[in-house]
Amino acid sequence: MPVYLLLLQPSHNRLYTAQGTQMALSEVSALNDAMGTLSDITPEIIDNAPCVSFSCPDLDPLRPLLARLSATFLLFRKENDALIPIPLGGKTALEEDLVSIPKYSGKTNERFTRLLMNMALLASDFATYPPVQVSILDPLCARGTTMFEGALHGHPTAGIDNDKKEIDWGADYFEKYLKTKRWKHKRADENITDQNGVFARKITFSFAPDKEEFKNPLVMEWVRGDTRQAGRIFKKRAFSLIVADLPYGVQHGAAADTGSFTRNPLQLMDQSLPGWHELLASGGAMALSWNLFVMKRPELEAMLQKHGFAPQPPSGEGFVHRVDQAIQRDLIVARKAT
Repeated sequence: MPVYLLLLQPSHNRLYTAQGTQMALSEVSALNDAMGTLSDITPEIIDNAPCVSFSCPDLDPLRPLLARLSATFLLFRKENDALIPIPLGGKTALEEDLVSIPKYSGKTNERFTRLLMNMALLASDFATYPPVQVSILDPLCARGTTMFEGALHGHPTAGIDNDKKEIDWGADYFEKYLKTKRWKHKRADENITDQNGVFARKITFSFAPDKEEFKNPLVMEWVRGDTRQAGRIFKKRAFSLIVADLPYGVQHGAAADTGSFTRNPLQLMDQSLPGWHELLASGGAMALSWNLFVMKRPELEAMLQKHGFAPQPPSGEGFVHRVDQAIQRDLIVARKAT
């Protein structure tokens, strides 16, 4: 059976790179959990470069999924002592700099964001060959790293955040990016109202590389609003995947039911999950990351089960990794169960 070597993506973040091999092994294991065609998934070092080795009888159906793995840099087929480069394809809709240009305190690592998206996709019914377009919601979007990653791969995306500055920053950055790249686009701003008046505000971008493709444009929606009201903002079952980085209890937070500011992600989940559940399509999946110092996995699993989600077992060795002294991060994947 052919043996392949996946050369892992280097990172400027030394801490993330040091833990990257374990996370890459788990990500490739998740791909195998979904597709069931890989074997002998093992770590390797080639001239001090971390790699993941695996066997596969037919690589072609997996190449689009391998190309979008957060760990992927280059792929080779092993032939005795030679490494034969294998083209991955997987051309992205937009350029990678859409995600890499923004630099600011509190930004979720873009590679980890892609990992979260992949884990949700691979746990869903939408990890198919050929790939299908999926719709992605980040209900705690901040400045939009998840939305940019989704758009990069040609998916319609949406995000919700209660912080006007974060929403305005992300939307203004994206508009400037489209202008700089000379993409045809349209921006529409609207209020979302109920019988009591305005309760959210939405910015919608329609965009495409040229006039012809603008007949069927991609869409990105930014909502300034309360994520606990997500079910009132979008149509039911509107999204294939939900991806979110939960408040860490350090510098991230969210509005509590009392109107005060809270850094308690469990409280936020209890109030938000009913709406998120309504928005997730049948066969859809959700991937969440959180700080283990403020909430344990059994607590989060119980909360997800309470609100109609089925937590999935960790892939491979799991994804626990250190971000800094105050943050030990993990991720959990859950399918819509009811």
